[in-house]
Amino acid sequence: MCSIHNIINEQPPADWEDMPGFDGKPYTDAEMLKALADVFNGEVDPENLPIDTYNKTGEILTRGMVEGINNEQLLGLGMVPDQSFYDALQDNAFKFAGAKTLDETRKLSDALLDENGNVRNWSDYRKKAYSIVENHRDHWLKAEYNNATSSAQMASKWEDLTNDDDFPYLKYVTAGDGRVRGEHARLNGTTLPKEHTFWHNFYPPNGWNCRCTVIKMSDLLEEYGEKVTPQSKIPRIEQPDEFNINVGTHRVLYSPEHDYFAVGPQFKSVLDTLPAVKPSQRVKPIDPEK
Repeated sequence: MCSIHNIINEQPPADWEDMPGFDGKPYTDAEMLKALADVFNGEVDPENLPIDTYNKTGEILTRGMVEGINNEQLLGLGMVPDQSFYDALQDNAFKFAGAKTLDETRKLSDALLDENGNVRNWSDYRKKAYSIVENHRDHWLKAEYNNATSSAQMASKWEDLTNDDDFPYLKYVTAGDGRVRGEHARLNGTTLPKEHTFWHNFYPPNGWNCRCTVIKMSDLLEEYGEKVTPQSKIPRIEQPDEFNINVGTHRVLYSPEHDYFAVGPQFKSVLDTLPAVKPSQRVKPIDPEK
């Protein structure tokens, strides 16, 4: 009855070395120090962003996207989205990378001055600012990579779900272990028509490193001991605004409500001038027969 949508998203890897295609951290210590030096020396500022960082981060997030779409189990059932789907998600990955690069650069620039408004020397600046670049290029990037993978996988599933009239219902399913957060446990088992507005806000992922998924259900669900959740019993949870979105209907990895995108007109114009994804960077749909 549930076919491929019984698959539960796997626990995100704890270290970069555990992620496919990575031998270690994607940004070396030397690259992180160069990011500090470029801002300290005035070569980079919020209106003159480092294009190499933007491109590299976009490519890292694209790798996470591909990992989610090219799930062996999904491909085994012929679930291969078309080129427009790949393009939409990759464009979103690079937009996010641009906003992320701007956020890092603004924070590094702000750190140039101490609490009295005086310019820090290199030694003090390095001590103050290194954690900024370490967060953006290691700790936060890891969660953002995981999110690219889970969002791409769930968006790919949505493409299949909306084209399968034999299964008109969806059931919310957690990973079912001790790591499931309480809010997501409340959603577990919710079964509703796939057109229901519930899925506008609570289609997974519903948080950083969320492992929830959905399974599709047929009209015969009651014969299998399942029931549609009554309107009065539909759970609601509080979650960050950036996760109140259906990544499948919007074809995105990251919501426009993410804090990185919360910038004024001056910086929106900076983001608009960043180069688009190059043809050579475009990811092509994989052939599941190969």
